[in-house]
Amino acid sequence: MNTKTHAAALEAYALKHYEDGGHWVYETHGREDYEQYLAEANWDLNVAIQRMVSYWQLMNMQRKECAWE
Repeated sequence: MNTKTHAAALEAYALKHYEDGGHWVYETHGREDYEQYLAEANWDLNVAIQRMVSYWQLMNMQRKECAWE
């Protein structure tokens, strides 16, 4: 397991899904944040991705609830 490669994969995933909510992560997270997702997922990239997606889904939901539109 290469932490740097896995962190880069998380960042790339967020960018690829930018319009779906990945912008919440891509624009605000740094390498340490991506490494934190990995550490909390016991270095399982798929679990880290799921946690990251859950975060941006929560952010999307909160934005909708607070929208003035």
